[in-house]
Amino acid sequence: MIAGEETLDGTWPYSARFNEAAGFRQHYVDEGPERPDQTIVMLHGEPTWGYEWRHLIGPLSRRHRVVVPDHMGFGKSETPQDRTYDASEHILNLESLLVDTLDLTNITLVLRDWGGPIGTGFALRHPDRVSRIFAVNTVLPLCQRPPEIAHRRPAEVPAGGQWKCPFAARSSAHRVVVALAA
Repeated sequence: MIAGEETLDGTWPYSARFNEAAGFRQHYVDEGPERPDQTIVMLHGEPTWGYEWRHLIGPLSRRHRVVVPDHMGFGKSETPQDRTYDASEHILNLESLLVDTLDLTNITLVLRDWGGPIGTGFALRHPDRVSRIFAVNTVLPLCQRPPEIAHRRPAEVPAGGQWKCPFAARSSAHRVVVALAA
């Protein structure tokens, strides 16, 4: 666990906030206006933490509330020894933060890597709270495909397929996220 006050030589200027509603000390960032039209929730992958979103938090939080939690066992969040660390537990932890503690609505989920299944699980449990999903470099669970699309390849399935663009520059991805959130 990284210390809550650690700034990593000034590259992490965000105030550390902690939530204990899920039974462990979970770190998160909460930046931007207090009552915005929408809140952007950015979920990191494995083995990273919210630090991977550090270049986007500032620009996005000028107009939107931005919440970036560290999953249990990552970054500045506690690593309890008595937990299962499976997707369902991470979904419940996210629910505890976003619903029980922050009571967020009109959420834009930005999901990367392991954040994809966690965020998708949250969205399935709370469709009334999630207005948009932006997924990058992740898997989105399709438990059962409807018969009319079962024969299609994933790239042909609307809103649930694959998109690979290995040549996209990091700076391009940042511009896309900022443009979508504007």
